[in-house]
Amino acid sequence: YLAAHYGDRFDFGDTAYLSMPDLTEQAFANYVGLLEQIPLEKGVAAVHRMLRQASADSAMFAHFSELYEKYLYDPNSPLRNDELYIPYLEYVVSSDKIDELNKLRPRAQLDMALKNRVGARAGDITITLATGRKVRLYNVTSEYTLLYFNNPDCSSCADITRGLQASNLIGPILETNKMTVFMVYPDEDLEAWQAHRNDIPAGWINGYDATQTLRTENLYDLKAIPSLYLLSSDKTVLLKDVADVPTLENYFMSEGF
Repeated sequence: YLAAHYGDRFDFGDTAYLSMPDLTEQAFANYVGLLEQIPLEKGVAAVHRMLRQASADSAMFAHFSELYEKYLYDPNSPLRNDELYIPYLEYVVSSDKIDELNKLRPRAQLDMALKNRVGARAGDITITLATGRKVRLYNVTSEYTLLYFNNPDCSSCADITRGLQASNLIGPILETNKMTVFMVYPDEDLEAWQAHRNDIPAGWINGYDATQTLRTENLYDLKAIPSLYLLSSDKTVLLKDVADVPTLENYFMSEGF
C-alpha cells in the first residue's frame, strides 16, 4: 500500500520542488528501497502509478526521469535494478506526452534491458582462447556457468577474481567442477589481454571476442565492467549483471550450498 500510494501527498504540479533536489532525491531513494522489498509485480504497478502522477508537469517528469536513470540504471548505483527500470522505460516509450526525439534514448535502453533477463536463456557467445581455439558458451556442460565479462586493466575485476578464489563457498563449487568460469574480454586491445592472461586460474575458460560481435550486435548491456551472469546448466540466467562476490555467495547459500 505504501509503495502504491507513496506519491499521493506530493504535489507533482508544484515546480518549486525542483529547487529542492536534495529533498526529492532522498524521497526517491527511499521509494526505490521500498520497491525492492515488495513483489516485483506490485513494484511495477507502483512505478506506473507514480509516473502517471509525475506527468502532471513536464519539468517535474523530466526531473524524476533523471532520478529513475540515476538510481535504477547507472552502473555505480547500489540500487541499480533493470526489472524496476524496465516499467519506467516502457511508460516513456508508450507515452503520447513525450515526443519521438526524447524517446530515442529510453527506447535504446529498453532494448538492452530486455536482453538476458533473469529467467531467460542467455545470449550465446563464442570466444577465442590464447591457443586460437574457439569455445562456445552453450557448449559448457557444468551445472552452473559464471559468465564473467572483464578487462585486464580493471582493478575491480582483479578484486573479483581474487574474491572468487578466496571464497570459502565459491571455491569448493569451482574445485568440484559444479561451476565453470567463462571469462570474456570484449575489447580490442589484445596486448593488454595477453599481458594479464597468466593472472587467471588455469581451470577457468579465458578468452576474447575476436569478431567483436558483442559490441556490433549488442548481445549484452556492457555499460560497466566487471559484469557477472550466473547461468544454469541450460544457460538460463539466474543472476544478471552482478559486480561483487557476496551476491553470488548469497545465491548459493539460498540454494543450500
